[in-house]
Amino acid sequence: MSRAISICLVAAAFLLSSQTARAQNPVVRFATTEGSFDIELCEELSTLCLGVAPGTVTNFLNYVDRGDYQNSIIHRNAVPPKYGTEFVIQGGGFFLDVDQQIRAIPTDPPVTNTFNQSNKRGTVAMARSAEVNSATSQWFVNLSDNGGTAPYGLDFQNEGFTVFGVVTGDGMVTVDAIADLGYWLMDHIGFTPIYDPDSIRFAFNETPMRPGMAPVSVAEDALPFFITMNITRVPEPGPATRAIAAGIALAAIARRRAK
Repeated sequence: MSRAISICLVAAAFLLSSQTARAQNPVVRFATTEGSFDIELCEELSTLCLGVAPGTVTNFLNYVDRGDYQNSIIHRNAVPPKYGTEFVIQGGGFFLDVDQQIRAIPTDPPVTNTFNQSNKRGTVAMARSAEVNSATSQWFVNLSDNGGTAPYGLDFQNEGFTVFGVVTGDGMVTVDAIADLGYWLMDHIGFTPIYDPDSIRFAFNETPMRPGMAPVSVAEDALPFFITMNITRVPEPGPATRAIAAGIALAAIARRRAK
């Protein structure tokens, strides 16, 4: 990362933190094609945050402030048979670029797992592999009380899954509406190197799609139906911060294209 970009990141972080100082915890807005919902990030204990994960909050906000979640995709709506109920919706891994290509979000180093709060309905947690400290940019919203009991409950799997936020207000109405769309097995359609430059097609085997979707054979026909979103801080930053954020977003686009 260049020195100029580093200075911009520091300046943006300072300005953003000063604007959110009035709130105990930062709040971010997930503005999706199906509606918006906010989450309170669990930096400190609060009425909603019964556990804290400040390192994970910082990691998540790094992606938010760089603009990495702009035009990102909710790629998973999971209802595993072993749960027998709505499970999670998941995003934060992929985005549609300016050429309408499906790309993987470049990731920072993994964060340390910090399991301090149960995976109850409405909590937001980091997605990861079986490796405990492997979470990067992907997150999921719990649709049910998924903490459960051993061995399948998320609170008992491999040191638990880090909850770092909680959906606020009536935000679960939007989340549930997305979950109610069901999912499509998109990994079988014609993902070509043009539309799958990062070899990520197999991540799209439980993908919720916007209403009106019909069976398609090629990826480009499905693109208008992906549920995409922008994730930003609440309240929205002022003009000075937006100017810095715009520069960061341009740098993020250049970084993505360089991958």
